[in-house]
Amino acid sequence: MKTNFKDLCFFFENDLSWPLGEYPFEQLTFSYEAEELGIREAQAAKIKSIRQLRPMTASPAWNIFFVEFETKKLLVETMREVLSSLVAVKRASQSAAQRAICPYGSLLFIVRYGNRKEPSAAFVRFQDSTQRKTPAIQLIDWNEADPPPRVKRVTQIITRYFEWPSTASEFKAWHSQWAAAFDEEIETWSVMEEMERYEVARLLKSPMEQTPLPARTLTALFKHLERCDTEISRILFRTHENAIFFLDLVTRLIAGKERFDRVIDTKKVESREFHMDYLSQAKVRLAALIESCDTIAAAAHDGASGPEMSRYIDELAIICERIAFKGASLNESLDRFLASSKAKQSSGDRWYSQSQQALQLKALRDCCKQREKIKDVIIVASVDQLKKIVSEADSSKMDQEDLMQYAFIGLAEAMERFDWRQGGFYNFAYWRIRNAIEKGLEASGDLVIVSAEEKKNAERLQKIARSLTKTMGRKPTVKELAEKLEMSEKRIKEILQYLNFDKVEYHSNTASIYNRRDIPASNDQDSHYDEKMLDSLQRSLSSVLSSLSEQEREILTLRFGLDGKKPRTLFELATMFKLTPERVRQIEAKAIRKMRNPVRIRRLEGYINIHGA
Repeated sequence: MKTNFKDLCFFFENDLSWPLGEYPFEQLTFSYEAEELGIREAQAAKIKSIRQLRPMTASPAWNIFFVEFETKKLLVETMREVLSSLVAVKRASQSAAQRAICPYGSLLFIVRYGNRKEPSAAFVRFQDSTQRKTPAIQLIDWNEADPPPRVKRVTQIITRYFEWPSTASEFKAWHSQWAAAFDEEIETWSVMEEMERYEVARLLKSPMEQTPLPARTLTALFKHLERCDTEISRILFRTHENAIFFLDLVTRLIAGKERFDRVIDTKKVESREFHMDYLSQAKVRLAALIESCDTIAAAAHDGASGPEMSRYIDELAIICERIAFKGASLNESLDRFLASSKAKQSSGDRWYSQSQQALQLKALRDCCKQREKIKDVIIVASVDQLKKIVSEADSSKMDQEDLMQYAFIGLAEAMERFDWRQGGFYNFAYWRIRNAIEKGLEASGDLVIVSAEEKKNAERLQKIARSLTKTMGRKPTVKELAEKLEMSEKRIKEILQYLNFDKVEYHSNTASIYNRRDIPASNDQDSHYDEKMLDSLQRSLSSVLSSLSEQEREILTLRFGLDGKKPRTLFELATMFKLTPERVRQIEAKAIRKMRNPVRIRRLEGYINIHGA
């Protein structure tokens, strides 16, 4: 649909059979000034032009007006002002400018508004109501930037209801015909689905831009993401190897060897107790279905699945879907499936023929590609939003680039947990991103970098140790802790040695530690901690040196004895690398400047005195 009045008139004449060929376009309308219609000055300033289409029939009921606004939006109050100046008024005391020139029920406005990039147009009608003081406005609007499904729907409505009558006797009924168009719903459920599919396809094909996406587009992307996940689950639930994997997962869950909230999506489960009862029944049925499918496949010999096997596989998929596995479990299953397929050991070789396996693999890879592309589109479009959140954080402890990395981690977590049925995405993601940034700032102040899993194990160990101490009246032994936590004694000792709860003092902010020069030497009781510190330092130093060039890395290693040997002089290095001593010194100085980069030096915080480096 066009928004230009000239193009619209051509559309009315050619497609809707309006009798507009009697006059040239320049004489097709006659104009009104806002002042002569009695429109107030404040409202008149918002109107660019008001024109009435010349009557093409002998009937006086041809009252179609073109109104063009200066503003980007359609102003309802201004339109009511225009309406009040055109509607018939019975009071003779009013001036001629305020008197009626049109009957009320026959007014049809074609309004143009918006900016140059995205001009908009609308059919506007005012519905008379005895229950309201002001008439209710009805409109059919469209924009040149609207997606094709919506444009198609608007065109269908206009073509159906605004077509000119074939005979003069039908002209009076034409008013009620076009008035009925305003009761039609434009964005129906089917149109909305087509619009969402079009928008997703457009974003997947077009280059990604750092432009915030509207809420409707984000919802469409997450809907498509959910469809991709559903299709991936449907394929995974129907393969032999993954059926075995899910059966083993349920068995371990019933035996208490797996955490319920790690394996099962608790949002889809009403009660944990009832679901555990269902898992017990599902385990028995899964084992029976897998055995039946294996028996049929072994008898067929060609991997072809018959009607009976298809029925068993469908039932197996329904059971797996009701189990409500979490995304982490499905991702693990997906990785195993793709890895086995890449190694030419297809997971479905017992239940499907080679052609069926190829189709499964292709569908699965297509869904994975679409899923990753959608996530990339959302991430790139969220960059500006992340920058706003990062600007709220304390950047004195960490530079903007590192804060952005933690923000991306929080965004990825929010994308995994977001449900498009429960509101806006950015409102949901805000606190996940903030929490990820705060965790990053907190981790940057740790003396030794500890993984999140190790911290969780340490917290559990401390909690259980305090509980047992209160119960038994003494500190628990390693064996007692191992039995309580269902871990090996070796694992408990590793956690105790690594974190050294009794000896190490933790600081949330280590800025005061960096300035200390009187660091005491370790005693024999802390030797195991010193070894851990040395190992951690060596790993961090190797990571930093790996970012340098090969020549810079070798010169620094030999110059300062980082390989455990005696440091070399400039002349020794010059002989080894066949360079002049001055050139070696220049390379060394350049490498040290790179090492002092905030991103690299932060990896060595806690091991060196930064201010003295």
